[in-house]
Amino acid sequence: MYFALKQRNYKRYNLTIFERLIFMTDQCPDRNRPPRSAPEFLPNRQYAVHHDDLHTIRNLQNCMCYLWTKDNGNNWVYPTEFDNEYLYGHIWDGEKWNSTRIPLNLIEAYF
Repeated sequence: MYFALKQRNYKRYNLTIFERLIFMTDQCPDRNRPPRSAPEFLPNRQYAVHHDDLHTIRNLQNCMCYLWTKDNGNNWVYPTEFDNEYLYGHIWDGEKWNSTRIPLNLIEAYF
């Protein structure tokens, strides 16, 4: 219920897409678990951080982000942990979050 209330409130403030993403992520009570659902919008790739700046992706731990991969995959992801080779977390399949492990060298860009 709290999530639904917060989700409705951001529309009242006319927030940008990026601010909405932060707003939705900040209200997660458990930082190791994603919110109930991913945003309904798809970010524009022109605003993404591309592969030459991927060292900053580790700053997204426990924050929702949108990933584009080199195998033409793209989806909402909620990273919970990183090591030298993989991003661990949850990926949105359109209905629910599923646990995932994504090789860092496969990531092309993120938003």
